[in-house]
Amino acid sequence: MSEETDTPWLNLCACIVRIHSGPWVFIQLRGEALSPESADRGDVDFLGTRGSIEALSDAVLCWVRAGDCHMRLASRNRCKTTLTLFSTDGKHRIDFDLWVELWQLHAKSVCLRYADCEPLLSSQTGSIRRLPLAVEAAVYLHHLVSKRRDVTLPGAAKRLEGYRGACLRANLGELADAVGSVIQGRCITPATLAVANRILDSTLKTAWRSNARNRFGQGLHGLRAGMLSGPRPPRILSLMGCDGCGKTAQAECLKSGGGCVEAVFTGKHLYRKSLLYKLAVIVIRPLLFQKREAFDETLAPLIYLRACLGLQLKLWRRRRGLLVMDRSLMDFLMVDRKSDTPTLCRSRWLADAFGRRIPTVHLILPYEQLVQRKKEVTEAGHARYDAAMFKRFTRQIPTDYTLFNNSGGLKESAAALGLIVQAIAARND
Repeated sequence: MSEETDTPWLNLCACIVRIHSGPWVFIQLRGEALSPESADRGDVDFLGTRGSIEALSDAVLCWVRAGDCHMRLASRNRCKTTLTLFSTDGKHRIDFDLWVELWQLHAKSVCLRYADCEPLLSSQTGSIRRLPLAVEAAVYLHHLVSKRRDVTLPGAAKRLEGYRGACLRANLGELADAVGSVIQGRCITPATLAVANRILDSTLKTAWRSNARNRFGQGLHGLRAGMLSGPRPPRILSLMGCDGCGKTAQAECLKSGGGCVEAVFTGKHLYRKSLLYKLAVIVIRPLLFQKREAFDETLAPLIYLRACLGLQLKLWRRRRGLLVMDRSLMDFLMVDRKSDTPTLCRSRWLADAFGRRIPTVHLILPYEQLVQRKKEVTEAGHARYDAAMFKRFTRQIPTDYTLFNNSGGLKESAAALGLIVQAIAARND
């Protein structure tokens, strides 16, 4: 089937087009204008605010629910969030690097934020905007220096040549000569950076800041993120979702699919196999006259901490291959799962300080299909659970969260999820 008649590909293209209109505003930092042709061609870099990132991710939730795409959102620090949209068959993707703080100016000692560029965008409309040509080219030169890019690589060389031609057409002779010297000399010299700095100094005056408090706060945030982030490459991945969403079936398909997954285990075993829990079941549960699930919710904070310890022990022992865990750590803090009002318990603050945030795949599907598989949750409870977990995982940092529409046939969905899991295992941002 050709791409022109491939429904998953067309739906992904439609999602890309929708990004041009919405309650968000981003600055595209470089490259060709965003279009369906941007798919499968590398990262698209945007600069925006935290509010714009949240608004875009909320819109993508609607697209995933409608069956137009799957989504992965990953962030290891407060500066950048990576958003990936996958076609429903998992064969096509588009990656967005969403920057809130771009620490690429003056050898990463100065950051650029959306507010610094906003005065330059007053004449533009739409959700995706561009910096003036001279500013964009100057920022790109600093990007090459900060990332230590080889300017002779085909991608960088082509982009530099494009900036040189555009500068010539816009009568920006000095900048065109500076970019031309990079192409000819195959390196970025101090003289070239001096030209770029003069342009930035005259247009982005408020951007030039670097104070001790900001750097100290960034360091503290990095330390916390390092303590919570999962290992790279990942060694354990979790599947989560309402009862009946297909976690067990998908986990078994991943295990038998011949990919990177070697084994599957039940998340509840992280605490239920511990001696202390078994003693609590024998001694305390009879006094409370509670069933096993209600008893687990009563001990939710202690169970969460024990599960965190069990997960860390597995990470220490795991050296190769990928394990799939049925459930996520956050599930152990969710109470009243089978009621109309499932909610994270009062001890949800524990998740801000404890527990490795391993890659998590959240399986969703319409309630009409859910009840056909397993009628254990209410329609209101199903919607509330998915919304609460989506908000929790997309707002926390660090995070690595994939939202997967599991409403298709098992064979097709398993094939798509297998491709996405391979992408997660290969590149864990």
